[in-house]
Amino acid sequence: MPENAKKISFAKCGEDSTCGTSREREAAYSGSKKEMTCVVCPTGCVLTITLNADKSVKSVTGNACGRGVIYAENECVRPMRTLTTTAALANGRMLPVRTDRAVPRDTLIDCMREINRKIVAPTAKIYDIIIENVADTGANVVAAANGSDCA
Repeated sequence: MPENAKKISFAKCGEDSTCGTSREREAAYSGSKKEMTCVVCPTGCVLTITLNADKSVKSVTGNACGRGVIYAENECVRPMRTLTTTAALANGRMLPVRTDRAVPRDTLIDCMREINRKIVAPTAKIYDIIIENVADTGANVVAAANGSDCA
């Protein structure tokens, strides 16, 4: 990890299963704080998120705009990512592809398994759907370039 990268850390016990009983862990988690850098805009605000015992967001501080609060809440509850990668073309070349919407972060491995199994026709055009409803996420994998342009 680069020196200037921010680590997401918990001020208290958090989810460490060595911290005692589940009730003790839940009590320790209540009021714990998480720190992250907002990536919604170039400002890069350092957000401090206070979590409830049920891991929901209690408060967010450090944001310069309302978008930081929304980002922090989404990132803590259900982190989402747009997946960008490559898929194999039938001619042996690689086609850049991406999901047409963000998918839950915990499904990225399943999405990649499906994409890695797919062989795409070299006639694929930009925005063609390569895989529908990848890993049951509701997102489609689409071509990010024309297959004929891939060198």
